[in-house]
Amino acid sequence: MIFKYNSITIFELLGFKTFSLYANDFPIHLFNSLKQLYGKYFDLPKLRSKLLVVYFTVEFQKPNVHDLLIYLKPTNLDKNLPQATKLKSLILTIPATSASAER
Repeated sequence: MIFKYNSITIFELLGFKTFSLYANDFPIHLFNSLKQLYGKYFDLPKLRSKLLVVYFTVEFQKPNVHDLLIYLKPTNLDKNLPQATKLKSLILTIPATSASAER
């Protein structure tokens, strides 16, 4: 049960409505959840740094993670933000609920 909670919690790292809040008060508890579950797949200091860039940059404030990823690809910003792009891809691949897996 903790795994499901923490997986859903990491979605909030890219909760676009909270970017301005996160820019001034980095969500360390959410970041620690990501670190626990998926830390071995990320360069965590670089990810934290790039998340702050995302939080402070108005152009990155899209309605959802998918739209942000689509924005980054043609501008090649995905190559400049590889750790943040990896997080976006991870979030897009984690099922939002476990209902389909339980059937």
